[in-house]
Amino acid sequence: MGPRRAWLLNFEADLELAAGRPVTPRAGLARQLAALRERVAETFVDPGDVLLPPHPAANSARGLEGACWCPTPSALETLRHAGASVPDAPAFEVLQRVNARRFCAELGPGLPGALHSEDAIEITERTGDGSPGSDWLWKRSFGVAGRGQRRVRAGALTDADRDWLRASLLEGGVQVEPRVALALEFVTHGFVHGAGRVEVHAPCVQEVDAHGAWQVTRHAAEGELFPGESAALSKAAERAGAALVQAGYFGPFGTDGFRYRDADGALRLQALGEINARYTLGWRVGFPSR
Repeated sequence: MGPRRAWLLNFEADLELAAGRPVTPRAGLARQLAALRERVAETFVDPGDVLLPPHPAANSARGLEGACWCPTPSALETLRHAGASVPDAPAFEVLQRVNARRFCAELGPGLPGALHSEDAIEITERTGDGSPGSDWLWKRSFGVAGRGQRRVRAGALTDADRDWLRASLLEGGVQVEPRVALALEFVTHGFVHGAGRVEVHAPCVQEVDAHGAWQVTRHAAEGELFPGESAALSKAAERAGAALVQAGYFGPFGTDGFRYRDADGALRLQALGEINARYTLGWRVGFPSR
């Protein structure tokens, strides 16, 4: 067993990545994240390790090895304040780049009709495509706990939709995707080692609620993955890992994929839907050796 660690589960990291500075979550989100910390602590934090509160007392983790959900500047400073050793971490600009949705979108291929743009006119014109009443999803560059997404109707944008879009573009580009019927969601865990070696483990099944918020990660049951899906998901994670190396990132990451039904009702696989360059809630299931 390695040295005892002091864990800071800074689930609000995406707020800091989006703003470029520490952000205090609003009351409702803060309560949601606090409940999530309590829920995952027993499975995420190893026995003998310490789970730090968001604002630990000075030197309360003295002598322990510091670890955090995402190594943002504020998280590293919190570990330093608590007296824990501070881990090596990628530059903040690297964390911002590789966690933004654009990074994943540029690797492609995305869903048919998907678009990542910083142009409100281009986004609204794309959203006007499709049959009347068809649904699209707008996604901000960064999201937390299933937030940062908006469902809109083709050709029927409201003033509230346009206000949301303008506010979102202040944080960067917006990902536009046709809303598809999800059949099963997947997550593949990997680690970029300091020398640039990418280690990828087997894909897992990920269950989320109606808002896209994580519920549980589990190993796939026998026959649950269709022929070729495991290889495709692993290949997508390896490709993402190689891109992370090129961008200067090192550390844990997860790639999300999903099986969905197309407009004709056929089942399709989107092997790379999102990259999370940090730990994931199902990390201990999908990457138990680290």
